[in-house]
Amino acid sequence: MTGSVVERTPQGTRPLGDAAVNLWVDMGRYGYSYWWANGQVHSGADGSFQLPNLPAGKGLLQIWKDGYVQQCVAPTVSLDTNPNLAVELEARANLIVDPQQIPASAPGRVVSGRILENGPSGTQPVSGAFIDFEPIMDYVAASTYSAADGRYLLCGLTDGSIGVGAAGHSVTYVTVPSDQGLHVNLDVVLK
Repeated sequence: MTGSVVERTPQGTRPLGDAAVNLWVDMGRYGYSYWWANGQVHSGADGSFQLPNLPAGKGLLQIWKDGYVQQCVAPTVSLDTNPNLAVELEARANLIVDPQQIPASAPGRVVSGRILENGPSGTQPVSGAFIDFEPIMDYVAASTYSAADGRYLLCGLTDGSIGVGAAGHSVTYVTVPSDQGLHVNLDVVLK
């Protein structure tokens, strides 16, 4: 499998080097982490990466780099076809919170809303809360942070839950409703 990592910026995309690249290899009855079986992989200076030695099956990419997040889940790919996939990361300073900025061609559901906490004068927005989507336990396929007004956005989600963590609060897990179509508005009040 080959691919590339790009950073989405307000001016367009650019290659992103030295991003960590992992793949969950789904063999049907079991799965495993590419890193566990083959060692660490990072994107080159031009953003490209290679994941050789893959069996037939399906795969789910996970890419990360300090200061960046993968807001959209990469589509599950068939490893039988030797796919070439580009994955976008967002710099924390350029996080998307408006669902209108996600291309209509993006697969899966777009989940957006606000992260809130109960305060002395009612609910208040929580800035900097970490939000992630794990389709497989402990395998973060998409993540983001809430903005100053508490707004957040994740995209490419399938069935499952999001986890929200913020300083001074327990981690809160919320099931993504499957009956709201492709654009889900999901406000989360932290405990």
